[in-house]
Amino acid sequence: MMTFDNILPVLTNILLAFKDDIATMRPVLVNRDLNGRIRLIIDEKWEDSELQQATLTLITRQIFEKLGAYAYPPEHSLLFEPDIQGFLDRESSFPLVRNK
Repeated sequence: MMTFDNILPVLTNILLAFKDDIATMRPVLVNRDLNGRIRLIIDEKWEDSELQQATLTLITRQIFEKLGAYAYPPEHSLLFEPDIQGFLDRESSFPLVRNK
């Protein structure tokens, strides 16, 4: 059963499985809303990239399958940010780390 405390470790493992693909789209940000639901925030330049969209579809499906109610459905799980660096400068963030 998925619990709030398991969200970040499970999400980290999903993203690590796609680390090479994600590295090309950096930064990829995780947004966890007040209800604990997860979305990814990426630069809007990737919004029309067919190759990246295929990868993002795989990632968002896995997130939804593994996190259930703590994730948005894949079709609503991506936010495209026009000024990703400005967003990073304005918002607090921290890197996801894998627990051993």
